[in-house]
Amino acid sequence: MEDTANTVVLATEATDAEGVDTDLMSRVIPIMGAGNLKKMMSLRVLVSGMSGVGAEIAKNCILCGLGAVTVHDTQNVEWRDLAAHFYLSPSDVGKNRATCSVTQLSELNPYTKVTANTGPLDDAFLKTFSVVVLANADSQAEVLRVSDFCHENDIVFIKADVRGLFSAIFTDFGKVHKVQDKTGEEPKQAIVAAVSQANPCVVTTHEDKPHGLGTGDYVYFEEIEGMTELNSSEKDPVVYEVVGVKGLYAFEIKVDSTGFKPYTGRGLVNEIKIETPLKFKSYRESLEKPGDFIISDFAKFGRAEQYHIGFQALSEFQSKKGALPKAGCKDDAKAFLEIARELNEASKKKEGSHNVDSVDEDLLAKLAITAQGTLNPLCAFVGGVVAQEVLKKTGKFHPIYQWFYFDSLECLPEKVEDRILEGTRYDGQIAVFGKAFQQKLFDLNLFLVGAGALGCEFLKNFALMGVACGNAESNKGLLFLTDMDNIEKSNLSRQFLFRDSDIHKMKSACASRSAKVMNSELRIKASEIPVGEDTEDTFTEEFWKSQDVIVNALDNIKARLYVDSQCVKNLKPLLESGTLGTKANSQVVYPRITESYASSRDPPDAAIPMCTLKNFPHQIEHTIEWARNLFAGNFANSFEDSNTFATGDDFISSVLGSGSAPATQRERLAALDDVLALYKNGTVTFADCVAWGRKQFQELYYNAIMQLLFNFPEDAVTSTGAAFWSGPKRPPVPLTFDAEDQEHLEFIVATANLLAASMGIDQERDYKKVAELAKKVTVEPFTPKSGIKIKGGEDDETVEGADDDEVIVKRLVEKLNALDKSKLTAKKNAETGRVFDPQVFEKDDDKNFHVAFMTSASNLRAANYRIKPADFHKTKKIAGRIIPAIATTTAMITGLVALELYKIVQSLGLPAHDTKDLAEGAPRALPIESYRNSYINLALPSFVQSEPMPCKKNVTNPAKGLFYYPEGWTLWDNFTINEPNITFQQFLDYFKNTHGLTVVSMSCGTSLVYNPYFPAHKERLGKSIEDFVRSDVPSYSIKPQDKFINLVVLCENDEEQDVEIPDPVRLRIAKH
Repeated sequence: MEDTANTVVLATEATDAEGVDTDLMSRVIPIMGAGNLKKMMSLRVLVSGMSGVGAEIAKNCILCGLGAVTVHDTQNVEWRDLAAHFYLSPSDVGKNRATCSVTQLSELNPYTKVTANTGPLDDAFLKTFSVVVLANADSQAEVLRVSDFCHENDIVFIKADVRGLFSAIFTDFGKVHKVQDKTGEEPKQAIVAAVSQANPCVVTTHEDKPHGLGTGDYVYFEEIEGMTELNSSEKDPVVYEVVGVKGLYAFEIKVDSTGFKPYTGRGLVNEIKIETPLKFKSYRESLEKPGDFIISDFAKFGRAEQYHIGFQALSEFQSKKGALPKAGCKDDAKAFLEIARELNEASKKKEGSHNVDSVDEDLLAKLAITAQGTLNPLCAFVGGVVAQEVLKKTGKFHPIYQWFYFDSLECLPEKVEDRILEGTRYDGQIAVFGKAFQQKLFDLNLFLVGAGALGCEFLKNFALMGVACGNAESNKGLLFLTDMDNIEKSNLSRQFLFRDSDIHKMKSACASRSAKVMNSELRIKASEIPVGEDTEDTFTEEFWKSQDVIVNALDNIKARLYVDSQCVKNLKPLLESGTLGTKANSQVVYPRITESYASSRDPPDAAIPMCTLKNFPHQIEHTIEWARNLFAGNFANSFEDSNTFATGDDFISSVLGSGSAPATQRERLAALDDVLALYKNGTVTFADCVAWGRKQFQELYYNAIMQLLFNFPEDAVTSTGAAFWSGPKRPPVPLTFDAEDQEHLEFIVATANLLAASMGIDQERDYKKVAELAKKVTVEPFTPKSGIKIKGGEDDETVEGADDDEVIVKRLVEKLNALDKSKLTAKKNAETGRVFDPQVFEKDDDKNFHVAFMTSASNLRAANYRIKPADFHKTKKIAGRIIPAIATTTAMITGLVALELYKIVQSLGLPAHDTKDLAEGAPRALPIESYRNSYINLALPSFVQSEPMPCKKNVTNPAKGLFYYPEGWTLWDNFTINEPNITFQQFLDYFKNTHGLTVVSMSCGTSLVYNPYFPAHKERLGKSIEDFVRSDVPSYSIKPQDKFINLVVLCENDEEQDVEIPDPVRLRIAKH
């Protein structure tokens, strides 16, 4: 076994979560892990330099629940600080930046101790911290001293600089830093289909799903038959390195298996995390020998090497002149470039020291002339990235190694001649873009859809940028915000505009109020109306056309698609973004230039096949979904049915008349009978609930499994002679109840308490008492039944059920009809008028037994099928469909989106595209290569930016029988006919005379309204299309606010060839 990679150190992740507020951090736990959150609670972090970027870093660290954050500064507030610092106001100018920030920062999280310090960074002070961050540090000598001390004392050191449109991040995690989880992804698991006797050994996996492994990953094997030499266990794994990937379903491992016994069947391969040791250079050493730079944009290849010299030259300039180069000052830029050249030439004389062939003077001059600028979007981006680096002190995720330079130089207009700083809160932005550009921001009409995590960050960004912050008397500029949700406690870990006192209030109102505090000049209107087809009377065509840009801050695809469709319809720019844990993406959608959001998006997740859920699970996701369904059946649906039955409604007739199979009817009526039998006309006790739970355990985890194995024994074969229990099908093992087994008892406790809650009796949370009650329950021995039919797979056409289903249904109906409902309803709730209280799944209450039940129910089923169990938090995430979210990712991606807004604003006021016969003109845009879509994963870390995909142009290709009119139309185009009351004949004539096309079909809604081959259709040629749609097309509703009717029109050319035209054709409405 000497070829195995079993000498690696296995990763260990903390699991102790005592003291973690799981309600507050429920969206962060799936990302960092509850144990790492506790480690974060012990971290002490210093953020020195409370400029805009320092404030962003501190804010994100506090929201993530670090133990203590000290904000430090020796400098006073300047006007330009207000352009990016959300907790400074004009009255703070001249006061210390740290002391002005600390009070509001401390309100973000009651679990984080936030203090301010204005003294020197002496060694004794520095030694009290786990992580030291220097933000926009002025003195290079001070940076070197602090970084050297941190390197020698095992303190993580991070340096972050934001200068205009340029930024630099450096990290030093010490001489030895151990990464326990580089990616944060769940370990992969696959079913083994074959293993070769070879060197290297080739493992083939079942085509149920791709193995997902990559070169350099490590795995161990379980349950292999034949080649048992590979087998080990999670507790004592023998680990093999993946040395090659041979497609989606095969990979090579570093082992010579030629002498092993042949593989004969079954088995699992499991990815396992290993500890990755990293060695970091000190800041002093890495200035000369930086190593590889992180590249975020291959269109900017080679810039990082220039910036490494440029940022050192900025520090040298600041040391000599006492300030950064003045905004737009050519003389200062010239002096700065001279320093950069001198540094580069000096480096060339040192062996191994970083240098470039020649300084890119045009590039670095732009760094110099904008360096005094302070831009909130870039501060937000860097603040998110750096705060995530701080969290990596825990060993979770891979740090930046070690330099990351980033610019958004495409934002810079070609000419800026009015960088006039007049002592306003926008000076930091004017230093980069000038006053005229700032006025465009003031006058902007922006529609922000959503006030959740993304929305809060956007509001902060826009308020500081001056979006819709112009003179109120001019009546120009408005930020319209809408969100229909209210605030929950779990929101507070990343939606930083909200406080405890806002819980249960509406997000839009609270968020707009907080944004106004940051900038009182903000002109904002808050709404609680959702955006969709049902609210087009509010969000009318006039509304959409009045907007300059739309920004999505949504968390569901349906709403995103609707907003996207309105932007396409009304030719409006859309800025789209989303997050998933440490991952984020952003997209620029620009009329006539780019594709839309709907053009390319991930396919929906595949549903779990019913047979897999019911009888053949092989992943923990399967057992969790099964447990979720069990919760709904046992504690929601059955009690809803019981209430319906008790009220006197003809429930039984509705079940019998539903058309469902006898097995389904039996299941539903039996569940009702169980509830009523347990309730005993209101005399039910908690002991009865425990007894029911104990019998449920027996039925689910022993009886049902024994019945399945009776139908399909372990040696069963299919009709083709293949082993039935193979591939994804894993033969289960029955469980025998043990009251001393914690997982068994968890199920009984959760089940009994949920029943008690549903029946309105007192609960019992004492596990010992419940265990004693459970031990007293007698269960009947199980005997398999021969009349039970079970599907053997998704393609099996067997009708599931039992031979006696119809007989049992009849008996149940007779029994239920004989009940005296007056006794049943004698103790109904006076307020609700209901007998029972069905449980509605609430994932954010950890004490209501909802997730506790699903966790135990799922893990017991996992034990049946030898699937690795999931803890409470993982079950909560999957069962609750929780989207993991963390403040760092949210702040980072909204910063990138706001940078794209600068580019869109540049185009405002330019003449529209000439669109001739098509829809109204779209705004001018910068070249597509100026815009950036982003794909970020802060865990790895990975930063990828690229220009958006252009919209597809439909080009005629006679060889393929493809004909388009007008040539090259895109998704942004449509025909608009501004002739109200046009008749069918006039419509046909218009297309023939104007465009040379013959209309062969017209549809409206789901109705075909014209086809020349239908005699009846010819009779309507003289009718008004609008009148006909109103009276004869029920599938299409013309709303009062509609201005157009949308028609789908098929055409032919003179050669009778099908010609595709833009969809839809919009016909102006005359009547309202």
